[in-house]
Amino acid sequence: MANPPKAASPINIASKYSFLEATVHRRSTIDLKKESPIPDARIIELVKHSLLHTPSPFHVQSTRAVVLLNQDHEKLWDMAYENSSKTAPPELFQKLGPNLKAFKQSYGTVLFYDDPEAVNGMPPMLGNLIKSFPEWGEHSNGIAQYITWTALCAEGLGCNLQHHQRGLTERISAEWGLPSHWVLRAQLVFGTPNGPPRGGVEKQFAPIEPRVKVFGGISNGS
Repeated sequence: MANPPKAASPINIASKYSFLEATVHRRSTIDLKKESPIPDARIIELVKHSLLHTPSPFHVQSTRAVVLLNQDHEKLWDMAYENSSKTAPPELFQKLGPNLKAFKQSYGTVLFYDDPEAVNGMPPMLGNLIKSFPEWGEHSNGIAQYITWTALCAEGLGCNLQHHQRGLTERISAEWGLPSHWVLRAQLVFGTPNGPPRGGVEKQFAPIEPRVKVFGGISNGS
């Protein structure tokens, strides 16, 4: 009997950080340079690793990612700027426009998609459970976004997550020859930080005690 295929070996992601330290290091940074402290091959490796190890319901693996660099990255944000200039209210575009131009001046973008047809290969026995896949797929997609974001930041890149899907999804699919049934969920912009993260260096948090409830725990020393 043939041996089952082995899982891919983990790559050395952010070796200078523990997992919890990496989650602290992940922040939204808007002011980014068109530079990267790591080579493009490393960026692609991190994106692949993130998607490969993202949990998904019944291992359906419906998340997809597209990495845009150089002229392709710039083209995306030119398209977003043009679209917003035509569709956003003038007072909103006054705020959006400069940000969209800033995104173009960063290093690259990762587009995150859901492939709704991935569930077609699931066993019929799942029956009504498949109806919940759109929601579960969004959960999985969000985890992939978070892993990728955290990994890139731990390697010295700054990132910010955007959601410019409306009016752009079909144009993006046509421009890069992507399957028309893929659903665009988010755009992760990245580059070398050129300033502090959003909210300043010392991020302020609401008190944690009212936000976490514990029942049935054993207190220390009892």
